[in-house]
Order: sequence, then C-alpha cells, then structure tokens
Amino acid sequence: MLANGISPTQSFSLIVILGFGVGWSSDWLMNGAGVRSMDMSDLQTRSLKMQIGAERLWYFRSFDPSSGMGRGLQLFQYGEKGEDVMRIRAATAKWESEKGWTFYNGKFLGFYSAKGLPVIDENKSSLVWETKEAESIKDEVYQTKSPGISRSFEKLYGLGIPDDPTPYLWLQKRAKDMSVGEIERLLDRFPDSKGQEMIPYQLRKAQLWWNGPACLVALLIGLGLGSARGSSTPAKLAGVSLLGALGFYLIRTLSDSLGEQQILTPMVTASLPYVVVVIGVFIFLKIQK
Repeated sequence: MLANGISPTQSFSLIVILGFGVGWSSDWLMNGAGVRSMDMSDLQTRSLKMQIGAERLWYFRSFDPSSGMGRGLQLFQYGEKGEDVMRIRAATAKWESEKGWTFYNGKFLGFYSAKGLPVIDENKSSLVWETKEAESIKDEVYQTKSPGISRSFEKLYGLGIPDDPTPYLWLQKRAKDMSVGEIERLLDRFPDSKGQEMIPYQLRKAQLWWNGPACLVALLIGLGLGSARGSSTPAKLAGVSLLGALGFYLIRTLSDSLGEQQILTPMVTASLPYVVVVIGVFIFLKIQK
C-alpha cells in the first residue's frame, strides 16, 4: 500500500467509513417506509379486543379498520377495586377521532359503585352520576352483581370514552414486518407502552437499531480474521466463520428468550450476540498471535 502512497491506517479508515456508509444507508432505506402513516386499508376486518388498563375491556365480534365500525360490541368498565361500573352491549359502534365513540342499537347497564350510579341523560349524549343512591347503600356496593339501571338505546354518544382503537389495529402487523418509524409510532400511541403486547415491538426496535453497526462489526471481524497470523487457510477461515455464525444465532435465540421474559432490557437483548461474537473473535486473534 505504501508503494501506492496509501498507508495502512488510511486504508483501514477508508474501509471503516465505507462500512458505516453501507450500514447506515441500508438502515435508512429499510426504515424510510416508516415515515408514511400506517394505512388502515391494508388491515383486515377481524375480531378486536382492547384492554385499557384495569379500567375498561372491549370485545368486538368484528371490526373494519377502514371505516372504524365495529360489530357485536361488549364493553365492560370497572371501578378502582374491580367492581362493575357499567356495561354496553351494541350491535354496532363507530369510532371517529373528532367525535369519539357512537353506539347503535344496544343496551346500557349501570351498576352502583363507589363513584355512584351511572345513568344516561334524556338526550342519550352524556353520563350522569347519581351519588345519592350509592351513599345510601354503600355497604352493598361490592356485594351485588345486579345492575342499578338497564336501558335500551338506538343511538348513544358523548360518553367521553377516549379509547382509540387505531394502535390496537396496528397490532395486526407483526413486529418483524414493521420499520423503526412504524414501531416508534405504535409505542408512542399505545396506551400501555410497557405492556406484554409491546415486548416483541420493543425487541424489534432494538434489533433494527443494530442494522447499521452490524455491517461495520462484520467488516471489522472479517478484516481481523483475514489479517491474523496463520488464519489465511481457506478451510480454517471457513470453519471459524461457520462457528461464529452458529454461535451468533444460538446466543441470539437465548437472548431473545430472556428479552421476551423481560429478564434483559430490549437493547441488551439485541446487543448481546454482537458483543459475545466480538469478544470471541478478539480471544481467537490473541491466541493466533
């Protein structure tokens, strides 16, 4: 290299820069699709379940993402101690981001709770809490399963329930099929970003972060093995590479399992295979010297 006026340091620096460029360019191209909004028309009509903490539980027999219309709804709302507060059964329910939820052709059940008895007003556009009755029977609040009020309705709206189904619909898409941008949007909008449903997406986000550095790591490992004394035999290089690849995927399988059980954080889970392989190559090169 010196005969060409290029020092080994300059050559190595150029290779590192190219490695970074290739790694981050591929990462940028792969994640560029995440800039766009997730298209609801790409999602299928299927049953939908939404668990909103310990407060509300939604069941839809079917939900059409493109229209925001769900059919066969069962909605349960609970109090601070898990007691029933209200239930809504509706033939259909429609979500609009500006108006919230509108329920059609169903029945409203209100239960006595520590907060009172929820009843719908005459216009069927809001909830009113009758606290007087609840105070008079507060000793029986947690002992009865019978509703304090049962009323049928053709249209019910304005209940102030803010549960947006969009993030739950995005869960139809598997984590491995999503870009970093899409995963970040899901984690940002999902009500419980630390819930069990989010673990695969958090792990995938950390794994995608490694797309760029992984190219550089592979390049540096290849340079190290190629320049190691006594390692230039093709058979030896092939054997070391095969063992390295096998070790990488075994460690990745183990780390993914630990990450899914939340024993390791997502970033530690994604980083562990690369760290172990780099350490292994470093030990191998020290032995060769």
